[in-house]
Amino acid sequence: MKRVALSGSGISHRVCASVAVVSLSILAGSARPVESATPSPAGASSIAITVSALDASGRPVPDLTVSEIKARIESGGATVTRVSHLGAPKQIIVLVDSSATWARGPQKLIWNTQCVSTLADHLAGDSNFVVLGFSDQIVQLYNGPARPPMIEAALKNITRSGESALLEILKFMGESIVQQGIGDRTVLVVVSDGVDTASKATTKDVIRTLGLAGVPLYSLIVMDPTWNAQNQSKLNAKSKLLDISKATGGVSQAMGPGEVRSATSRIAAMLAGRYRIEIDPGVALKSHSESRLEIDASREGIAMFHADRLYRP
Repeated sequence: MKRVALSGSGISHRVCASVAVVSLSILAGSARPVESATPSPAGASSIAITVSALDASGRPVPDLTVSEIKARIESGGATVTRVSHLGAPKQIIVLVDSSATWARGPQKLIWNTQCVSTLADHLAGDSNFVVLGFSDQIVQLYNGPARPPMIEAALKNITRSGESALLEILKFMGESIVQQGIGDRTVLVVVSDGVDTASKATTKDVIRTLGLAGVPLYSLIVMDPTWNAQNQSKLNAKSKLLDISKATGGVSQAMGPGEVRSATSRIAAMLAGRYRIEIDPGVALKSHSESRLEIDASREGIAMFHADRLYRP
């Protein structure tokens, strides 16, 4: 088990970056490096992005074509040149909150484990799962196939400790994914309390970093049924996770303990409905820029999930 501590409530850039690099060095393995993070160059004047498509019943759509997809960048025309169905990603990084914040009682880690295990069950072994426990430090808990019994056994003996540096962890995970060039085959899932007690990073910081990495965020928060309105008002990161997920092309789900299977089913469907779309923007995008992005499908009832901006390194 790898464990790396963060530097108290200050959490310096240098220490956080080293935490993420150490943790993600486990992930890359023998994977082929790529030249840059997604959105990535697809040709002389094209860019490539990843989107998810669901039908009106929430099922993944496996057969979209170039003629059915329209793209706009900064309200201008752009040409979709190629569409490829990807399906579930090769690698899913799952961040599991193991902090000792006030939120939720003894059931916290049971519910968190249930979220990870149920998502793995939906994916039926298609993806490699890397599960990292986080608080004000990161601990590798599991690295292997999406098999619920193995994941449950690995997460059985987690102990709660430390503050929750949720946004800080997300930001530096994104930075490390950029450094290793694995954004095109990776997604990020966070199972948390919706509470952050230690971060200096902002919502905008996290959105930009994950945007540069080309990685969507999927968020799961199991709500304690005993909470009253006062307890729920203290979930200072819940709305931030919603904003980050939406902006990066993912989704944020808050649920009761009995709704975990339904919530993880939606995320699994989005992962199975992933596409790589290559776009000719018509003009060169400047370095260090960000541009509004819109993608629609002409087929009736199709919902497209994608990052709402293109970030150029």
